[in-house]
Amino acid sequence: MPNLMSKDIAHLLDPVKFVEEQLKYNLDDWQKDVLRYESRQLAMLCSRQSGKSTIAALKALHTALHFPGSLTLIVSPSQRQSGEMFKLVAKEMQKLPDQPKKIEDNKLSMTLQSGSRVVSLPSQESTVRGFANPRLVIIDEASRCTDSLYLAIRPMLATSESGQLIVLSTPNGRQGFFFDIFESDSDNWKRITITAEDCPRISEDFLREEKETLGEYFFKQEYFCQFVEGENAVFRYEDILRCFKPDAEALDLWGDDDNGFHAGA
Repeated sequence: MPNLMSKDIAHLLDPVKFVEEQLKYNLDDWQKDVLRYESRQLAMLCSRQSGKSTIAALKALHTALHFPGSLTLIVSPSQRQSGEMFKLVAKEMQKLPDQPKKIEDNKLSMTLQSGSRVVSLPSQESTVRGFANPRLVIIDEASRCTDSLYLAIRPMLATSESGQLIVLSTPNGRQGFFFDIFESDSDNWKRITITAEDCPRISEDFLREEKETLGEYFFKQEYFCQFVEGENAVFRYEDILRCFKPDAEALDLWGDDDNGFHAGA
C-alpha cells in the first residue's frame, strides 16, 4: 500500500511520469512542457499531425483522474470535433491498468465516481454559459472558433483559483482571437509553436509531397504555422495597420478665425 500511495502521489505531482509509466508514451520535450505547465493560459500553435490534440487529451485525462470533483471542458468548432478529442480521452483511459469507476459515460461526457467530469461541447456561445469553475478548458481548432465563444468562456474561469485555459490550433489567416494571442507581446500567455520540422514523426519526403499538392498558401499554414493572408484578401494586414496611428492628434477642422468665430459658423 505505501508503494501504491507513493506512486499515486508521484503521478499527481508529475503528469509526465503518469503518462510515460501508465500509458507508455515517449513524449516530445514540448509535450512534456504542456503537461507540466500549471499557469492560467497556454496557447499552442502547431502543425497538423504534430501531436497537439493527443497531448491536450492526455492533460484532460490527468486532470480528471487526479483532481476529484474537477470539471474539464473540451470545446471545438463542431460537436463532432469536440467528440473526437473526447474519444481520445476515453481511449487513453481504457489503457490504464486500474480502470476508474464511472457513474456516467456517453459519447459527449463522462463523470467519474470521484466527481470529476469531462464534457465535450460544440462552438456555440449558448452551450458554454451554463458551466462554472472548470479546472481545465481546452479550445481545440481555436483559430476556427468565434471571438464571441472565446469571450463567453473567459468569465467562467474568474472564480476558479487553479483554472487553466488552453487554446490550440493551426493558423486560419490573420484574424480572430487565436491570431491576436500570437500577434500580441503580452506576458499573460505562454505560447508554444511547433512546426512540421520540429516533429520527428513527419518526414521530409512527406512534406515535399504536401508542398507540391497543397501549394504554398496552405502548406505554410498547415505545416509551418504561418498566419498567411487569405488568398482573396484585397489588402495586407500590415497595410491596414499602417492606416492607424494610435498617438495621432485629432485635426482641428473648426479652428478659430481672427474674429473669434469658428470657421464655417
